[in-house]
Amino acid sequence: MRFLPGFFNVTIPAAPVSQIAVLCLDGDLYSSTMQVLRPLYPRVVGCGYVIVDDYGFLKMCKRAIHEFFQATPPTMIIRVVDDTDVWFPRPDRPRECSTV
Repeated sequence: MRFLPGFFNVTIPAAPVSQIAVLCLDGDLYSSTMQVLRPLYPRVVGCGYVIVDDYGFLKMCKRAIHEFFQATPPTMIIRVVDDTDVWFPRPDRPRECSTV
């Protein structure tokens, strides 16, 4: 696990990470959610997972998730954790796990 201090739009695009097993998003806003998804989601391995905090609480966070994945077949299966959090496996990669 690595913690990278700084603002999402500055720190995340240059993050020194090539593969991600679990991508946990807690950006709250539309822009910050997208600032993390765009550069990091492509690095999530085939058996990886995405966890989204505030999906069920903040409409703009939910909107960002759905807009980002709108063109990603097959349809992602969102699993609810509680009133705010959700998780889902990477929907556009084979079920076989990559080495992380």
